[in-house]
Amino acid sequence: MIKNRTRHSRILSLLALVLIFTIIVATMTSCSKKHTEKAENESVEDYVARIVSTNEQHRVRFIAASRGHDISSYYSSNKKEAAAFEDSDEIKDPNVGVAQSILDEIIDADNFKNEASKTALVDFRNNLTSEQILTVAEKLKTTANLEVSNGFFDKLLVGIGKALGWLTGLVGNYYVIAILIFAVVVEILMLPVSIKQQKNSIGMAKLRPKMAKIEKKYAGRNDQATLMKKREEIMQLQQQEGYSAFSGCLPLILQLIIVGFILYPIIQNPLRYMLNTADGLSSALVSYATSPKAVGGLGMTMSGRGNVIELLSVLNSENIKGITDFALLSNGDACLSAFNGLTIPDFTMFTINVAPVPKLTFAWPAVILLLVPILNIAVQVVSMKLNKKWAVTPQPAGGDAQTNASMKIMEWIGPAMTLFIMFQVPALIGIYWLFRSLLAILKQYILKVAMPVPQYTEEELREMEKAEKEIQKAQKEAAKAQNKHRSLHYIDDDDYEILPDAPQSEEKKNTKLIDGEIPEIKD
Repeated sequence: MIKNRTRHSRILSLLALVLIFTIIVATMTSCSKKHTEKAENESVEDYVARIVSTNEQHRVRFIAASRGHDISSYYSSNKKEAAAFEDSDEIKDPNVGVAQSILDEIIDADNFKNEASKTALVDFRNNLTSEQILTVAEKLKTTANLEVSNGFFDKLLVGIGKALGWLTGLVGNYYVIAILIFAVVVEILMLPVSIKQQKNSIGMAKLRPKMAKIEKKYAGRNDQATLMKKREEIMQLQQQEGYSAFSGCLPLILQLIIVGFILYPIIQNPLRYMLNTADGLSSALVSYATSPKAVGGLGMTMSGRGNVIELLSVLNSENIKGITDFALLSNGDACLSAFNGLTIPDFTMFTINVAPVPKLTFAWPAVILLLVPILNIAVQVVSMKLNKKWAVTPQPAGGDAQTNASMKIMEWIGPAMTLFIMFQVPALIGIYWLFRSLLAILKQYILKVAMPVPQYTEEELREMEKAEKEIQKAQKEAAKAQNKHRSLHYIDDDDYEILPDAPQSEEKKNTKLIDGEIPEIKD
């Protein structure tokens, strides 16, 4: 019955996923068709601009064609063809043939709701003129929204970003130094959590003898039922004593939250959160820097997608001027004015730009950034070894092979994930994490000296077990003595002609009876 219910639930879940996927696809298709439908009172130029803008590559290529360029190979899947692409910012007469080829791609897709819309596009394509290309290209421009709008989480990030900006100004506009100071502040704020973790480690260490006893109880039995029973008893013991083996993960989880959800967006986009500008300005600058020169962009290749900090590290008062002629923007002048009013931090460390994402390259000076992930892995491995030695209570001897193997795997998952992440984020974040790891080692050493965790050798555990057995034996003997047979009634005078002498202490034996005093009779 249970198996049938499980099978039915899986089938229903699968059907629900298929239904959701179908709805999403149908919605996307429906939306796409609505975009390619010509409105009744819509001009043909507006209609063409609308359907071309639904594909970013089509939009950029059409605008490039309006300036006399063919940048099809720029988006080519052929790496050799894309690498051989020669970009130019020279403005020529509109290239009608390229514009027509773009419209041919849209027509061949046959994504039209009715035949009238397709006919209108075909007629426009066949009679296309240079003036019409320029008209459509002008309509394809977008306007960057420069109005700042902050939600609750944005306000939190902007507040922290402004504090980081204040620190940056305090240390001579060096962003790296401000980030390192921020790491010190975070470690100080995390100190109460670290102290609690150390106390938990001490409590777990004191449970070691009892845990060793449980291990000895199930020694030599490796069947699944026994192993589960052993783990349950150990977890029950920890819960009874108020300690958890997983509490040591709390500081790491908090640090990941701080870095992943707070520090990462601030570092990646200081333009948005530290300087409190609009999202539209960041998007406009990224588009300007990474777009081909054929449309008025800088033709840059960024190491990280949306890595605004890298962009800010190379933009200056000279190369930013070209944004006024950027063909994809209609308000380039306003973007230039907004940028010129900002104080951009210095993103170098020892004259090396640490804003890009580390890459596997031997080109100078980018090769220096490879030290960031390498040093992070080295420090993390050292920290892991020292943490096991200083703070974490060793696992009882004789653990099952499955648990030991799982522990080994878990030990190396962290460094592997760190290595992967370090090649996905700006080097500055890796520098922060490296410095934070060194601070954590120093803090852990101080806690080790101030609040040492008791360590027990196998010999000490055997002595403690022996002492515990002797105590239990003494307790059993005492209980046995107390449970000796005792009479259930008092002795009457008539039962005996001569009453037996009651046992007396030495003190009472040496004490004379007073006349009329009745000796005490015990059961």
